[in-house]
Amino acid sequence: MKKTTKKPQGRPEHVATEQTRKQVKALVGYGLKQEDIARLIGITFKTLQKHYLEEIQIGKASANAEVINSLFQSIKKGNVTAQIFWLKTQCGWRETDNSNLVINNVLPQPVLYDKTKKK
Repeated sequence: MKKTTKKPQGRPEHVATEQTRKQVKALVGYGLKQEDIARLIGITFKTLQKHYLEEIQIGKASANAEVINSLFQSIKKGNVTAQIFWLKTQCGWRETDNSNLVINNVLPQPVLYDKTKKK
């Protein structure tokens, strides 16, 4: 009787390369869905998660850190729009309809002067 060797079924095992790791990290950082990233590099969603978990986990945080760094550099250079954006998103500042500055949901108290008193 002749021995037959069985050929492996399915696709060959995926091997992650440094290039695909960088690509996945960048695409996650750009906000692309994981399903789309898997399609782009020619693997399944499950394979993407199996071989690129670290890149998936740090990709968005890494991209956010770069954007924050750029924003902060703009703030330090005097970009008023960037400064206002930072104050609103990070310090709780907001504009109201009556143009009062509100900080952490507390309106500044008005200063009252007694016009009858002399200095």
